[in-house]
Amino acid sequence: MERYHKTNVMGTLNMLGLAKRVGARFLITSTSEVYGDPLQHPQAETYWGNVNPIGVRSCYDEGKRTAETLSMDYHRGLGKIEVRIARIFNTYGPMHVLSIFGTYEFTMLELAKVVQETIDPNAKIEFRPNTEDDPHKRKPDITKAKQLLG
Repeated sequence: MERYHKTNVMGTLNMLGLAKRVGARFLITSTSEVYGDPLQHPQAETYWGNVNPIGVRSCYDEGKRTAETLSMDYHRGLGKIEVRIARIFNTYGPMHVLSIFGTYEFTMLELAKVVQETIDPNAKIEFRPNTEDDPHKRKPDITKAKQLLG
């Protein structure tokens, strides 16, 4: 897990230094993991979270929180650079072709069944224990995005 912390902290510091040197704006892609297992649902941008700082996932959660903190430090005074933070929820990697329309909430089992029905009705859905400290619910409050972006 050390690699997460090094990437999030050292990588962010290196990129902030570069942005300062060349006068660039800085966009950090953060994550819903900064909220931990949230006590507020949906999560507003102003919510500080419920992260276990010594849990098995904490290097990633706290690394992203630290990266956000460093970015804001550079914005407020260390480098005076323009910073934007995007907290991304539930992303999918390359080769994923799944589209979900609307902003309603659904369970992972419901999502698995849609994938099964769409791609392979014979695909087996496996139930495995959740990773320790993995958030049970994630849902961003997108009110501000709707207002600003339409």
